[in-house]
Amino acid sequence: MLFEIEDRKIRTRNTYEDYAKLPDYSRYELIDGEFIVTPSPAEEHQDVSFELTLRLGLFLREHKIGRAYAAPFVVIFDRWNVCQPNLLFVSNERASIISSAGVLGAPDLTMELLSHSTEKYDLTKKKDLYERFGVREYWIFNPLEHSIDILANRNGSFELIFSGRGKGVAVSEVRPGFAVDIENLFAR
Repeated sequence: MLFEIEDRKIRTRNTYEDYAKLPDYSRYELIDGEFIVTPSPAEEHQDVSFELTLRLGLFLREHKIGRAYAAPFVVIFDRWNVCQPNLLFVSNERASIISSAGVLGAPDLTMELLSHSTEKYDLTKKKDLYERFGVREYWIFNPLEHSIDILANRNGSFELIFSGRGKGVAVSEVRPGFAVDIENLFAR
C-alpha cells in the first residue's frame, strides 16, 4: 500500500500487489488505487452476457482474428488500475499482452453490461479508465432498456459511433464482420 498526501489528508492508495492478495470469492476492481467491489450480476445481466459470449466465441472460432475472455478475467492497466470487463477482445496482432495473470494493457475492445449496482461506475470511472489507457472500442449494453452504445477511441478520446435502442445492428470497427442485432439479442 502506498500513502499519498492529498489536500492535507493522507489516503491509502492500493496497488496490484494488494489486489493479488484479495480472496477469490468477491469481484474486486482497482481504479486509481481504490478498491471497488461489485455484487453478483442479476439474471437478465447473466442471460445477455452468456448470449454475447456465445456469439463472440462462435464468431472468433470461424474468423480466428483474436481471443475473447469473459469475467472474471482481469485487465491490468498499471499498478493502480485493474478491472474485470464483462467481455473483452484482444486481436492476434496484440496477443503478447495476454498472460496467465490476465491481460497486461488495454484490450482492443471491452464490453460492459449495465446493472443497477454498476451503471454509474461503468459509465464514469470505468469509461474514463478505458479511454485513458487506450481501449479502442467500448460497447455498453443495457439489458433493461434493450440498448447498445459503442464508443470508439479517436486520438485518446471516446466518440459515440453507434447508439441503438430496441432495434438496429451494432457493428464493430475493431472486429471486422462482427455485428449484434439488438432486437435479436434481447428477444427472450
